[in-house]
Amino acid sequence: MFAALLPNAAFALSNGVVISQVFGGGANAGAPLRNDFFELFNRGTTPASLTGWSIQYAPAASAAWVVVPLSGTLNPGQYYLIQMGTNGGTVGALLPTPDATDPAITNIGATAGKVALVNTTTALTVANPLALPQVIDLVGYGATATGFETAVAPAPSNTQSDIRKTNGCIETDNNSTDFVVTATVVARNKATAVSPCSPLADLVISKSVDKASANSGDALTYTLSINNTLGPNPANGAIVKDVLPAGFTAGTITCAPLGSATCPASITTVNLATGVAIPALPVGGSITITIPGTITGTTNLSNSATVATPTGVTDPITTNNTSLTVNTTVTVLAPPSLAVTKSASVNPFIVGAAGQSYSITIKNNGGVATTAPITLTDVLPAGITTNGVVTAVGGTLSGCPASGVTGCSIAAAIASGASVTLTVPIAVAVAAVGVSGGTNSVTATGGGDANCPAVGPAATCSGITPTVAVLT
Repeated sequence: MFAALLPNAAFALSNGVVISQVFGGGANAGAPLRNDFFELFNRGTTPASLTGWSIQYAPAASAAWVVVPLSGTLNPGQYYLIQMGTNGGTVGALLPTPDATDPAITNIGATAGKVALVNTTTALTVANPLALPQVIDLVGYGATATGFETAVAPAPSNTQSDIRKTNGCIETDNNSTDFVVTATVVARNKATAVSPCSPLADLVISKSVDKASANSGDALTYTLSINNTLGPNPANGAIVKDVLPAGFTAGTITCAPLGSATCPASITTVNLATGVAIPALPVGGSITITIPGTITGTTNLSNSATVATPTGVTDPITTNNTSLTVNTTVTVLAPPSLAVTKSASVNPFIVGAAGQSYSITIKNNGGVATTAPITLTDVLPAGITTNGVVTAVGGTLSGCPASGVTGCSIAAAIASGASVTLTVPIAVAVAAVGVSGGTNSVTATGGGDANCPAVGPAATCSGITPTVAVLT
């Protein structure tokens, strides 16, 4: 609602004159002042003529409006006092010199009622005039008021007034948000020191995370949204700040603008932590910042972000300048853990028989995939040699010698719980004959298992066949 030459209905935000204070307890018990009053304030940047306008009052549920004509010009940051009625008592001090006076000396409701700033002197005729084009501003106060912007202002009392926050500068078209009850009632008129408003911009920031729970080592993405949807002024140079949590390592941060907004030239974890400026954030504009990365720590992640208006611009609602905290529960998985087993295709081996082999299985019992190549060491018993190509199921071998197994390598990661099985075809000669001539062991090293290459009967990365005899 524009209170200068281009008035709109009260449900549009005002860049001009607004109702800034309501007091209805004049001369009542305990009242600080002898008369009821309304107060106006020019929160705009240009003078506003009030000539031909009126302030109108109706009881909370009534459609009968009292009209008080206004006159004169109200400069930016200037107040305007309208003296209303009194109960005839002498309780309380006299008002400062009013700028307009109700000729009907109307007593207004101390705890509930409604007041409208109208760009004519014709009385309103409806109980809720919110949508009428001549209504510049509307304030309903107390729970029973039937006309208001969004929600009623809190109920004042004999000793308290309803006053518009930030010296009259705030305007969100929500009486409940814009007004607060004040215990110290101070009536302000045109002679009061001016209090011009800085430009206002209602900035809102939100933050989300793509995973509420994840494992250490997983990818994670944070998304920030900063918007100036309500304005009513640009907030070019607004500062967004986000100190990313320890245990999260960010990748390349990107930004996407909407509505003529402009993203910062570069966003890094360093300038985001200290605060990075948004070059252009017009009314209706927004930017979305995407922060991909990896969980590198072992503790849960908790994080929020903030936005602040630039110097010279005031945010009338600061409760939405800090995002909700987003949380990710981090589970630490066990590192790679190799378990190696080895077996013979038959027992006993027979000298000269065909189709005999060893089988080697490398399983990853850890909570994450192997992180490095796995290399095998396997010295075959005397009299036993490889007889063909060593093959693998579940993985790819490289580096195997022309004869034997030592040096065979598995480069690709083995997933948690997965395994690779090698088949080693062998030829058995007479030199291997004996009660344990075919008994053999293999050792795996690497894979990210810090316990390998431990050796011995208890080492999981060494596989030993049962006792294998060799017969002629």
